[in-house]
Amino acid sequence: EAEAVLSLLDKLDRIRAAPRQFDLLVEQHRIGAAVITIANALDTMFSSDVAQVQALHKIMEQLMMRKQKAEEIVWELLLDVVFLRNGNPPLVSTTTTTTTNTATMTTTTTSGGGVGTGITTTVTTTTT
Repeated sequence: EAEAVLSLLDKLDRIRAAPRQFDLLVEQHRIGAAVITIANALDTMFSSDVAQVQALHKIMEQLMMRKQKAEEIVWELLLDVVFLRNGNPPLVSTTTTTTTNTATMTTTTTSGGGVGTGITTTVTTTTT
């Protein structure tokens, strides 16, 4: 019984810390890690043992607001990528010059001593 109580307290601490951790990760432009943080907190929030705790209503509102913010950020980033790929029509000239730019962002998170989750985003733009 004591282990169950300790496990529940640990889950509650992780849920309480998630909004602040999300904000810090977004501030550092670590969007992938921020999304994983909110997703894990929401999964924990709706697990059978935690869902019975009625005092978490305000934290649930904060998590849902962060989830909405994460969705907005991801959509903005996707639109930026689409704009980069399709926003500029090819130039017509007598000579052909090809330039390729590649940017890679890798985000690795590790929580609770577990195995890290790596998210790699690569954006390649080619202009001719």
